[in-house]
Formats: sequence, structure tokens, C-alpha cells
Amino acid sequence: MEPLPLPEEITDLVEIRHGFEVGEHRFLILKETFSELTTRTEICAIPDAPRSFLGFINHRGETVPVFSIQRLLEPDTDAVGRWILLIDQGSKTVGILLDSYPRGLSEIEDANNASPVEDKIVAQFCGDAFQHQGELWREFDHHRFCEYAKREFSAPRLNSG
Repeated sequence: MEPLPLPEEITDLVEIRHGFEVGEHRFLILKETFSELTTRTEICAIPDAPRSFLGFINHRGETVPVFSIQRLLEPDTDAVGRWILLIDQGSKTVGILLDSYPRGLSEIEDANNASPVEDKIVAQFCGDAFQHQGELWREFDHHRFCEYAKREFSAPRLNSG
């Protein structure tokens, strides 16, 4: 038996990118990177860690570090996010605390002529720029973010807790 042909509208697949917002910043997850959303669970805090590092969660038997980008950018902010966005898989997974639900974006366009990222911290882990419905989105390189976060552990801190 031959398979039935698909309707034409189904064969025209649209690429969907996933993004999240932190304050005034809009970030896109890197292409072909696994991500999932979970409700905020109990986070095991580590004493004397940078304020942006909230601690660890257990997700399907993996110990996952959870960070607050909001606290990284505004150290006196409370980490009250409702969601944890898990990016990547296995031992490479990193959790990002979010206040709002991530968005699925289609029909995004390159915006590499966009002005450079002004925030020196955000520039450490942002990649290419894209436009979606008049909004500027930048790729969130979670690998570079983790490298930046590791350096934060060795930096002197005035605000811990």
C-alpha cells in the first residue's frame, strides 16, 4: 500500500525558533539545541555563590545548575521566576529562571546590521541578531554563558546570598 500524499500546506514546513525574555532583553535559543520548560521546583542553593547562581535542581537524575540572568544584570533583584528553561541535554544542561513563558517565533529575519549589544555582560554570551515582528532578538549561546558564569565564581563578590 502506498502512503497517502500530504496536503500541500503541510509540506511547506515553517522553521520555529524558541526565545525567552529577561527584562528588556530578548534571547533566542541556538538552532538545533534541545530545550524544555519546567515549573520552578526546589532549588538547592550553594552558600557564598554569586547571586546569579541559584543552585542545583535534580532533573531526571541529572544535577542541573540554575541561573537568574535577571540577577546577573541587576544584582539586587529577587529571583522570583515561575519557570525554569532547561537548555541542552545530559551533563550539558543549564537552567535559566524565567518570569514569563518562552515564545515560539517563526518568520524571523537576519538583523546582523543591528547595533552591537550595549550591555557588557550580555555581550559575553550573545550571538547573531534577528528581527521578528519589529522586535530585536539575539541568540543566547548557553556554552558562552556557562563559561562566563564559571568566571563569576572566582570573581570577588560584594553581593552574595
